[in-house]
Amino acid sequence: MSRYGRAPFHDIALVGGHLYLDVMRAFLPNFVRLKGVVENPQVTEINGPIGMMRRDLRAWLERGAPSNRR
Repeated sequence: MSRYGRAPFHDIALVGGHLYLDVMRAFLPNFVRLKGVVENPQVTEINGPIGMMRRDLRAWLERGAPSNRR
């Protein structure tokens, strides 16, 4: 999705429960190292009841991330 590092992500949404967020945060440095994500990306964390997380993720997706668009 990042075209093998030629189009790294600048904006990321981490969505899930607290333990899942911990795991996703731990993975971020590796994605940066692999050039799939820029250093210091804009990270949005979405946590809460499933219905609210789905709503918030949808809103995040609909806003779009201009730096990730072609």
